Amino acid sequence: NRRLVDAIQSDIEILREGFATLAPAVVPIEEVSLVRVFADRKEYLDYVPDHMKWSGGVWMPAQQELVISPLDLDSPRESRERLLGVVYHEAWHQYVYYALNRQSLPVWFDEGHAALFEAADVDRRRRNMEIEANETWISQMEEVVAVTPFDVRTVLKADPKKFYSQNRKYYYACSYGLVYFLRAASPSCFPNQHYERILQITYKGTVEGTSHDEIYNTIEKAVDLDALQKDFNWFWDSKSMRRKAERYDILQ
Repeated sequence: NRRLVDAIQSDIEILREGFATLAPAVVPIEEVSLVRVFADRKEYLDYVPDHMKWSGGVWMPAQQELVISPLDLDSPRESRERLLGVVYHEAWHQYVYYALNRQSLPVWFDEGHAALFEAADVDRRRRNMEIEANETWISQMEEVVAVTPFDVRTVLKADPKKFYSQNRKYYYACSYGLVYFLRAASPSCFPNQHYERILQITYKGTVEGTSHDEIYNTIEKAVDLDALQKDFNWFWDSKSMRRKAERYDILQ
């Protein structure tokens, strides 16, 4: 589908400006990476490693490829929108891999932002974008925290092995909820708490090559995580605060 390929290429170029706003590159990005969209699900499953066969797309740094599985939903329009969401998610991983000169971000930060950009509203004509609340991840977060309450320390300290375990739905959803809270709710609803310092500490520490454990220890000293936990739950239970956060421009 040539139109889809053209849309993907155009969208990734526009998205990169948003990526760079939230995660400035520390080195010039000169690499050219391949986006591979398979003709059917079987081709995708035959191509990706076993531990990623559950996925709909994946950034494969060793091959420098962003690979995407087609979707076969009842609605062609929904299939296209969902596929583009997967592309936006994986394009974030591709970008930060190069932008951080192959340094590894803490997984909550990486996956939370990838989920954040899934809901990007890309305007190809004006070549700009806005980030909207991702209702799919919000619904999943509400579902998982009803069983296992959100715990900010658990999410911040999760390593890749724990994050991508059988409990990955919890970690993905809560990481999205935390990143959205820090990017949109903290500055708009809790401006005096400065919870968004967590983002600055994490990114700066990663750029400087600080271990993920040390980054977490710095966060513990700089931010009142008990207050954050309370305000996080308050925010997601409050329709008025959620509406206020939706009006906040994350990319400003």
